[in-house]
Amino acid sequence: PIDNYTNNCNARDLILSGRVLVNNITERSCHRLVDRFDDAISVIDDTSATVPISVIDKPKYFICYKPRGVVCSRRRNEG
Repeated sequence: PIDNYTNNCNARDLILSGRVLVNNITERSCHRLVDRFDDAISVIDDTSATVPISVIDKPKYFICYKPRGVVCSRRRNEG
């Protein structure tokens, strides 16, 4: 059920329709900043039950190996 709320367009519609709660208060602004650790975010689903949204995963970082002399852009910047 949570997968339905991951799309940005769906999230915007949910917020504007008053179905998103931040710290148990109805949120109607898409511009509010929330902290993924300090704020409790939940969604009122179609059955009027409140579904908590779990904490977002930490960002993932990838290290890529690029050998010396390999150009990774469309144009060569070094002359």
